[in-house]
Amino acid sequence: MLPQGTSGGTLATLANGLTVTGDCISLPAVGVAVKTSSKSETLELFGHRVNGTETFFVEDFNATGYGVSDKSNVGLEGIARDANVGKFAHIVVSGRVGSPCTYWGMIIPSG
Repeated sequence: MLPQGTSGGTLATLANGLTVTGDCISLPAVGVAVKTSSKSETLELFGHRVNGTETFFVEDFNATGYGVSDKSNVGLEGIARDANVGKFAHIVVSGRVGSPCTYWGMIIPSG
């Protein structure tokens, strides 16, 4: 959970160089993002994102991060890594607006 007014709150730090973050801002809106911990432009991400009731395909390379936000609920699901650090991990993270915003998910590292 993250309280209203939180921007970029850490939800998880991965061994493959990524950080999963959440936003819970007072519009109200909720957000989730996957970012390179080093802030380098070496993110590799392949999967899906959810904004409210819509689902979209995501493929992002050579960025510092990728995020999604919405006024009700969000989600990111896919494989991602910092190309300079480690192997892909399967990341599933969802968030729902509220006071506080709630988040849940699962991270499965490569073996």
